[in-house]
Amino acid sequence: IAAGEIGCQKCQADKDVRRAKITSQRETLLDQVKLPIEHKRADFSDWHLYGDEKVRARLIKIATFAKQYAIDYKQGLDRPCILLSGKTGTGKTKIACNIANELIRHNCNPRMTVLFKRSSDIQNKFKELCDRNSNKSKAAFMNELASATVLIIDEVGEGDTGYTATTANKDRELLSAVIDRRYSLGLPTIITTNMTDDDFYNHIGDRATDRLR
Repeated sequence: IAAGEIGCQKCQADKDVRRAKITSQRETLLDQVKLPIEHKRADFSDWHLYGDEKVRARLIKIATFAKQYAIDYKQGLDRPCILLSGKTGTGKTKIACNIANELIRHNCNPRMTVLFKRSSDIQNKFKELCDRNSNKSKAAFMNELASATVLIIDEVGEGDTGYTATTANKDRELLSAVIDRRYSLGLPTIITTNMTDDDFYNHIGDRATDRLR
């Protein structure tokens, strides 16, 4: 066997090892990412379309964009945020989770983190940490949200603000701070909401609106 052929065989063996490692990391992350159980490992091939021809064409367009978004995503490059708005039962959460799964399949790396959080759960977690008077833990949780490769915030506007004007404003400011931190790091945020666009942007405030847009 010629020396050159041995070198080529070694290069191929190294590539195979790297490929196997990436595959293992991808499968582990797909298993570990905390998505709703019905959306774990899902993809757009199992998304059943409904409605008349016009509605189906629109859904196909949305799914095509979402899948291509995941394929084209490269960590370290600014990616646009995504707002999925619509009535209950229209598939917003499923689309967001499918994007997360596709991102893992096409762009998995050892540093990738994908977080799925309901907006109300984020607020409840911060309030729990405030009750403990743990600034260190609050900062760590904020950093976890801000630095994730992709963050999905589900159901914004559903029980994620306090009952009084003062507490509601504080809760909105907290959500705005998360979005702002991610914007400064060039990281995308994917949001689902049952609100209309106008109601949603009024809910999160001018600064977060500017960052998302």
